[in-house]
Amino acid sequence: NQLKVISENTFNNLKKLEKLDLSENQFETIGFFNNLPKLKWLNLYKNNFKQIKKNTFESLTNLEYLYLSSNQIESIDENTFSSLVNLKMLILDFNNLKQINTNMFANLIKLETISLKSNQIESIEDNS
Repeated sequence: NQLKVISENTFNNLKKLEKLDLSENQFETIGFFNNLPKLKWLNLYKNNFKQIKKNTFESLTNLEYLYLSSNQIESIDENTFSSLVNLKMLILDFNNLKQINTNMFANLIKLETISLKSNQIESIEDNS
């Protein structure tokens, strides 16, 4: 696909949706994941994200698997994933992350797997 933009209301009526694959598109920003209370699996592999902002995944409290690999992510705001209390797997491979900030992974009490391979990480702050 070559999708670049999705309206914020695109998924509003999909209250029972559990799996969403938007991989291999051309998205540069994320901000269209409201009203998906049952979503457990989200694949955003191979898009064009450079930054992940704090409230991006705020409403996805049941999310268990999040794939953000092969983007161009350079930065992730502090506490971006903090509402994802059920997250088990977070994949951030093949991005341009240079630093792991304090509280980047705060509140991820069920996290079993995190993968950061093939980034450009130079430092990891305490309490990350």
